[in-house]
Amino acid sequence: MVALAARTANHDQGMVAVLTEIERLKQNGLSRTELEKLKEKAKKTIANNVEAASLRNFQQWEDKITTAIRQRELCPNS
Repeated sequence: MVALAARTANHDQGMVAVLTEIERLKQNGLSRTELEKLKEKAKKTIANNVEAASLRNFQQWEDKITTAIRQRELCPNS
């Protein structure tokens, strides 16, 4: 399973970036070192999110959800 995201509001540019990266991975793959670095980064992100979530109160959760919904409305293809 692979998850890729292109941080752009331009859907076409994002699609090109993602497809280019997929092709690069098909051709070159990942070294064991690259894979381990990515796994560690993902683990740190998850740990940080768990910690941040535990520090939010109800109002902060509402604000975070509202902001996410509004961003989706402004950039529906991102």
